[in-house]
Amino acid sequence: MQYSPFRWYFCTITLFVMGGLIYVWCHVTTLSQGEQITALREKRESLIRAQDRLKVQVAALQKASRIREIAANELEMQFPDERPNNLYTAPASGLMGRSVSLRTVSVQSGSSGHAGR
Repeated sequence: MQYSPFRWYFCTITLFVMGGLIYVWCHVTTLSQGEQITALREKRESLIRAQDRLKVQVAALQKASRIREIAANELEMQFPDERPNNLYTAPASGLMGRSVSLRTVSVQSGSSGHAGR
């Protein structure tokens, strides 16, 4: 089998052209991915700014004064005039420094009939 010089020349040129096309394709793909990364970074930054604004709005909406104002004005709620009878406050002395069960606390507080539960 004899190969002509033209065939070698043609194969060499074809390999160079294919290599050049592969190089250009890789370069274009890399540039495209770089543009996508830049766009995604910008979108991420805008989402982070939006998240920060939403956190500030949540904090503003959770303020106790705003909630009290809505409860009083829109829902027409009122604070009780008297102290709630189901609220227990421990005396300042006697309970500090030791663990006390609810049964002991209820006996000490003088609640009627609920000490045995």
